[in-house]
Amino acid sequence: MKEISLKDYAARKGVTRQAIIKAINSGRLSKSVIKKGKLIYLDEELANAEYEINTNKEKSRKHDNIGEDFVKGIQGGDQKNVAMAARNALITYKAKIAQLEYNERMGLLVEAQKVRDEMFKTGRVLRDSLLNIADRLGPELVGITDPKIIHKKIKDEIIFTLVGFDKDMYDDGINLG
Repeated sequence: MKEISLKDYAARKGVTRQAIIKAINSGRLSKSVIKKGKLIYLDEELANAEYEINTNKEKSRKHDNIGEDFVKGIQGGDQKNVAMAARNALITYKAKIAQLEYNERMGLLVEAQKVRDEMFKTGRVLRDSLLNIADRLGPELVGITDPKIIHKKIKDEIIFTLVGFDKDMYDDGINLG
C-alpha cells in the first residue's frame, strides 16, 4: 500500500487535481481514499484499479503538459532535459537583454522617466505661452469694439504662439539623452 497525494496522483494520470476530487466525490474512487484529518491521500494501487474500472476514458480530457514525462522531469528522472531547458531559457534571456542594450545605444529606446520629464517641460512651456496671450493682447484689445476683429486678433495670436512653439520644438529638438 503506497500512499500518494491527490496532486501527485493527478499528475501521474495526466489529469487535474480537480478531476481526482470529482472522482472521489462522485464515488468513482472510494475504497482507495485515505483520510488523515483534513488531508486526503490515495492508495495508489487500489486507486489505479478503481480509476480504470469506474472512469470513462472517452469523457476525460488529457492535458498535454501533465503526465508521466512531466512527473519524471519533476522527480529528476530526466535531468538532461531540465538542464537543457534551463540553459535555453538563460540564453534567450541574455539575447533579449543584449538586443535591448543595442537598441538603447542606437537611440531606438529611451528611458521612460526621461520622456516623462521632457514632456512635462514641454507642456509647461506651451501652457506658459498660451497664458501669456492675454498679457500680450490685453493692451491692443482695449479700444476695439468690433467682435470680429477681437476674434481674429485672438485667433491669430493663438496660431502665432502654437506655430512658434512647434517651430521651436523642431529647431531645438527634444532632448532625451
